[in-house]
Amino acid sequence: MVVDDLIDYDPTYLDTFYMWTNPNTKALWPQILQKAAAKLLTNYDALENYDDPLERGMQILGTGGNWWYTSSYTAASISTNLTSYQTAGNIVTAMCGNGVNGLGANLYYTVLGSYTLSNKIKVIKLRNPYGIYGSEWTGAYNDADPIWATISASSKTSVGYTNNSTDGVFFMTNTDFKTNFSWVDYSYNPKTTWKQAYWLALGDGNTVGTTGTTSYCGPTCKRTTFDVTSTVAQSLYISASLADYSQYYQDPCTQGADGATW
Repeated sequence: MVVDDLIDYDPTYLDTFYMWTNPNTKALWPQILQKAAAKLLTNYDALENYDDPLERGMQILGTGGNWWYTSSYTAASISTNLTSYQTAGNIVTAMCGNGVNGLGANLYYTVLGSYTLSNKIKVIKLRNPYGIYGSEWTGAYNDADPIWATISASSKTSVGYTNNSTDGVFFMTNTDFKTNFSWVDYSYNPKTTWKQAYWLALGDGNTVGTTGTTSYCGPTCKRTTFDVTSTVAQSLYISASLADYSQYYQDPCTQGADGATW
């Protein structure tokens, strides 16, 4: 993926260009990554209306991924899982459903790590994707919680703790994480033993593939099929990416039932 176009910017908001970045470094990579995802889906509008960190991660990285409900695991098991992902260098996000104590409802957070503090309490480190414009967790082990005064200096240094309520980064216990987050998504680190192969089908129309049988369009549709074989025993992750706004392209002269032309 080559990103060589303009990057989305809204001048009506102060410093919006850096909204998704670390406020200290003002890194450009989040905008570049978002632009790559937008190009993959053909436009920013498609990205906004059909965005999922797991799918975007697999598409951009070219690897597999998975997800699970936090309700299916104990708090201890959640910490174990997240620590293993951290060690492997996987990209991990978590969906917040509750939206209480400073958290945003129905919002994905980046999972930065899983740690055991000097007092033996297991905590999860997260970041609000809105960065300096996003609120932080105000419950136990928030940045200003006096409990941090009882944690050893070496432990705080190792987990990267800072008392900064405006950087979007915060900690919470694994129990609070299980209570406030509904599920976890993770995309595998491509810099391990992953190998990738992909196919791109463009402009097939209704002339290529096997005749469809679904009620959506029946025999007027065609589907493209692939045979995947392996000479060794291994796990294969197969995904299909459909850019909605281009895959189901309508003739610009076609008029819908509501009279609208698209």
